This record gives sequence, C-alpha cells and structure tokens, in this order.
Amino acid sequence: MTQHTRPPRKACDLCYRKRIKCDAQRPRCSHCVVYDSACTFEAASRKRRKKQLEAKGAHSVPREMTAVTFSQSPMILPSGFQDQDQEEVLDFVDSGSRSRSLDLPPLHEALPAVEKYLETLNSVIPLFHPGKLLHSLRSCYTALPGQRNRSTSTWAAINVVLALAHSCHVPSDRATTPNRAAAAHYLNKAQSVLTEVIMGEADIINVQVLLGLAMLFQGTRNWKPAATFIAIALRLAHELGLHARRGSSSERLSASDTLERERVFWIAYIIDRDVSMRLGQPPVQLESDMDVELPALEPEDRAGLAFAATNDSSPSSFNFFRARVQLAAIQGRVYDSMYSVRAQSLSVLHRNANLAALRNMLDDWVSQIPPQFRLNAILQNCSPDLARSFGTLYSTHLSCRALVCRAHAMETPWLQSLQDFGGKSLQQRAIIEPVLLLPQGWHVLVNESRDYMRLFMGIERKDPAFIWMTGCTYISGAICLIANNMIHPNHSTSEHDRALAEFSLLLMEDMIQLDPHEPLTKIRNACIELLQFAYDISLQDDFPRR
Repeated sequence: MTQHTRPPRKACDLCYRKRIKCDAQRPRCSHCVVYDSACTFEAASRKRRKKQLEAKGAHSVPREMTAVTFSQSPMILPSGFQDQDQEEVLDFVDSGSRSRSLDLPPLHEALPAVEKYLETLNSVIPLFHPGKLLHSLRSCYTALPGQRNRSTSTWAAINVVLALAHSCHVPSDRATTPNRAAAAHYLNKAQSVLTEVIMGEADIINVQVLLGLAMLFQGTRNWKPAATFIAIALRLAHELGLHARRGSSSERLSASDTLERERVFWIAYIIDRDVSMRLGQPPVQLESDMDVELPALEPEDRAGLAFAATNDSSPSSFNFFRARVQLAAIQGRVYDSMYSVRAQSLSVLHRNANLAALRNMLDDWVSQIPPQFRLNAILQNCSPDLARSFGTLYSTHLSCRALVCRAHAMETPWLQSLQDFGGKSLQQRAIIEPVLLLPQGWHVLVNESRDYMRLFMGIERKDPAFIWMTGCTYISGAICLIANNMIHPNHSTSEHDRALAEFSLLLMEDMIQLDPHEPLTKIRNACIELLQFAYDISLQDDFPRR
C-alpha cells in the first residue's frame, strides 16, 4: 500500500475545524492557501471521537446512575451536527450576489416546515402572525404566469422561517432531524437581500426578518451578527414607532395589527437583552424610552402560552412569552447594576445592595411560575417540543443567577479561586472554610444548577442551536456542582452531582471538536482538575475543617 491513500474524509483539517467547504485542491486547498496553513488530514473524525467520549463516560459514571437517570437522554450532539461530510455552517454572507428570481422550494416542501415552525417556536415566541404568514406563503405560489407576486421582504421572511424550522429539532417529529445544510441555504438566501430589507420602505415585516436572522445567529458561537441585526431591527422599530403606544397614532390599525406590532417589539427587546448579557455590551433599547404594555396574561389567540397536562380534563397554561419579557427586563438590570460604566464607580456597599436586589428579582420571577412549569417539573408535565423552549428559558434565568453570584463559567477569578481552594485543601490536608469563596445565595444556585442539568439531560436530541444557546449555562451549572462537592464533600447528593458534572465533559469535548475555541478548552481543563480535586477530597475522611 502506498502512503498516498485516500483521506478518510473530504475536508482537510482547517476546513474541517472551521466547518467550511473544502475544494480538495492539491497540494493545498484554496482555504489553506488563504490562511497560509498546511493542508493536512490528521484530525480525528467527530464520529470516532464521539465513540471514545461515550466509552470514557461509561467508565466514569456509576452504572446505576447511567441506567436510571440518563438512558433516555443522549448527551452527545445529534449525528446530523457531527456528520463529517456536512460542511455547511450558519455564517454571515455578503449580500452582493443574489438570485433575482426569488425562488422558493416546492410548496409541498415549504408548507410543512413553516407549519412546524408555527406550531413550535412561534407558539411561545410569536414573531409572526400565523394566518398572515401562511397567507403570504400561499400567495407566493399562486401568481399567474408572467406576474411577480413575491415581494423581496416576504420572500426573505419565508426563507428566515424555513431556516429556523430546519435549524432546530422537534422531538415529536422523529421522522426528521435538524438539517444544518438546509438552514444555512435558506439563511444565505435571506441575507442576499439584506440591502433591500434594510434600506427599503420601513415595514414591520422587515423588522421581523432581521429579528429572525438574529435568532438564527443566537444558535451559533459567534453572536456578533446577532448583535448587528438586533441593532438595525430596533432602529427600524423606532422608525415605525413600535416602542411607544402612540407610535401608530397617525395610522388606523386593526387590533390584530397593533397586537402584532407589540409582540414584535417585545421580541426585539428580548433579543437585545440576550445579546447585551452575552457580549457584555449595553443594550440598544433604553428602558426610559419605551411604554409598550406587557403581553396580556390571557391573550385571546393564546399566542405565547404553554400548556401542561394535568389530572383534570382541562390542561393548565402558563404565559411563556410574558415571563420571557419579564426575565429580559431582569437581564437588563443585571447589566445596568453590574457591568455598566455607572456600576463600576459604585461603592462596595452599593454594589452588594444591587446584587441583593437582583437575587430578589430572580426569586420573585420564579415564584410567579405555576408549579407544573417549574424547572424540576417540565419533563413530567410538558411535551418534548415545549421542553426545548423551557430549556432556553431556564438557561437564561440560571445564567443571570450565576452572573449575580459571580459564579459563571466565564468568570476567570471564580475558576481560579476554586483551583486555589482545591490545591490548598489537599496540600494542607484540611478543608479550608470558604468564608470569602461562596457568594450569597449559594445554596439556591446549586439547587437550580442541579435541576437545570437534569432538565438539559432530559431534552431529547439536543440540536446544535440549542447547544450553543444553553451550553455555557450548562457548563456553569456543572462547575457549581463540582465546587459544592469540593466544599461539602460526601453530602447527600454528591455522587449524583459528580455524575452530572462528568457528563458535562462530554458536551465540552464535542463542542471543542466542532469549534476549537481556546476559552472553552481552558474551562474544560479546569473542570477536569476540579473534578479530581473534589474526588480526592471526598476520599479524605480525616480532613478537619479550618
């Protein structure tokens, strides 16, 4: 056998890591020439790495825990996301080249995807009015020969909806899996008409297109495009007066149109707060420059409501959308109280008071949620489709809690203090009392981390967008459980918490294989070290506390 055998996969190492299409030119592909990189084929395939991780996980987690707790919830990312031949990735593209035909897939392909989106994500985050969207979709296919019945904005909106439908997995629809290639295809088509969408006549559908694009990029590691799209969307929303009750006083709008405008504004508000908290940047929309009413508790069209099965004949409901808006308001307060320029100049006493107020807000938010929709009851009471949406909702809440406690995975001082604590405890053969280590509200944070990790594990076939939206919070929860095991070894749920934390390593390994992000690699290495510290400390029954 010669040394020049056919490589095990089509993409070279650089294209494989960046998830871009490789043209397989020799001696170097086009991308390797641009990046001045060696064109090699040495990286292990994701499928082989997955088997290694699963084998590692099977040996590290107690058998009874694996069989009882996690058997129905695969930790590894869906196979469609790991397919080594699927090189498509959601990315920002240049709008300079576009198809002037405004083509769409056949109606028998587009309609089920649009209906799937309306029944799942849009049911709790009502970006589009279902009737109007379906009418616009069908009208695009009913034009007479020679007629153009597809506006650029409507065409872009349909492509955005198709991309959203293909980017996430619907557990109840076992016949389909997330199709990242299709999602990227429709996303790129929508982006190809951005100039017309942004610079054309202001209309609510243009805002909806931009918000949909921002939502798509929230399901990736790079949130910069989402930050750009939400900023433009809010400027268009301001031009339309969506942020003010009197913004449409000169127009004669129906009640349905007014309600749609309010919902679109609140979705923009939610994404704006998400991006602000994720990137540590100030939000675009000022609290002082808006007076839109909160979504109604019981909307007549039931948009934004989540339903749970109960013992009686009628299911109970929860206004998911309203709760999400209220949580976004807390996100804004987190930035304003902790990260704004004004907050940096506050005294320690004032900062601590702000943190206490934020903890109370988070507690109040949870207290308003009916018991059957609480974090520890979602898997028992809600459909698998809803579980994914609640996974993102509670991920946001836990992320706020971790930030307020200064115990987020991205808080370098927090990780360093845990590493110092573990090392000193083993060196001095004593558990040092962590007087300054544990933040206020620690036990609440630990309990919510444990419950969230259980919910995360119970969500079937987690799609890539869900992973990128919630993975950081999941890892933060794992670190909290590890820290609690270090500080309180051999507590009543220590073995269970250790198993949860060890399974989080599988997620990190997969994410690193998909995108070798240096901060994530450092967090993974820190978690391995902290897990070892916790395990070693748990074996030392004779450790005194100091």
